[in-house]
Amino acid sequence: MTRCMLLAVSLALLLAGEAIAQQATVTIDFWAMPIYKDGVGRWHTANEPADLSIEWPGGKMDAGRAKRKATGGTGEIPETPVRGVVFRAVDACELHGTFSDGSTLTMKLPREAVRFSHLERQGLRIKAVMVAVAIDCPTTITRGREVWAGIITIPSCEAHSVNGRMRVADAVQCKGPLTKIK
Repeated sequence: MTRCMLLAVSLALLLAGEAIAQQATVTIDFWAMPIYKDGVGRWHTANEPADLSIEWPGGKMDAGRAKRKATGGTGEIPETPVRGVVFRAVDACELHGTFSDGSTLTMKLPREAVRFSHLERQGLRIKAVMVAVAIDCPTTITRGREVWAGIITIPSCEAHSVNGRMRVADAVQCKGPLTKIK
């Protein structure tokens, strides 16, 4: 009886160690992003590059670069619309990236609400600071035949007014675990 219990505990520890080893950590650094005004209630973001890094199980690091693309398109779309006069929101889009080992990342960014945060003084003028609220993004990495998936949260970020026709959103970093599913 004791041998069976010892064998069962050993097997459970072995499987638990295998499950822990099958998790990778992704870090995405989004650059500061210009936002341009097109007209009343119509804005658009510039194409936003991001620096990617991943720590595979066992501590191996890899790095790459990505560009954000709008959903539904096959070509690269350099901007994402921001709609609304009082209640603004950035349209849903996708971030596609490639790592140096050939792995590909896809992050689906849902529609992102933009709210008033506070006022700030710029010289003699007072400007409104807007904030894009935090969003949870389903993320997958394909590495050969392996598929890694998880939810990564992009933190809220402020957008400061540069002039009447342009704002700049702060650079942000998001980091999260992805689990091997296939």
